[in-house]
Amino acid sequence: MEEEEVVILEQDPSTLIAKPAGEAGRPNRGGYTLNDVLKESGWSEKHITLFKDKVKECADAHLDTSAPYTRQEQAAMRDFKAAMMDEWKAGDGGRRGLPDLADYAHMWPLTDQVKAYLKYSSTKSAKKKKAKDR
Repeated sequence: MEEEEVVILEQDPSTLIAKPAGEAGRPNRGGYTLNDVLKESGWSEKHITLFKDKVKECADAHLDTSAPYTRQEQAAMRDFKAAMMDEWKAGDGGRRGLPDLADYAHMWPLTDQVKAYLKYSSTKSAKKKKAKDR
């Protein structure tokens, strides 16, 4: 039996949606609000809520939520991204209604959202630990 060759087609980088200048969550300091940028790209409020829920679910399953983004292990981050892409595609149920994260250069909305979630969860974890140590 002959093996099939799997070909992965990459999108032309010039057709990808570039990350806005600045940092997400800092609109008054040269950055942007992720929700606003996603809405401008055609995401509905329902899609944004589903996206945030899936990021939280996959981060909780694959990452150390007591640590910020910069302290995550690379292997765990790869597992998170793979799981997130599987969940995101499955959430579409074949309807093709969800925005395609592959349309964004380096999937920056995913990175921005997981950074925000890990900042929140690691800060919350540190506060709990500090309160417990008292």
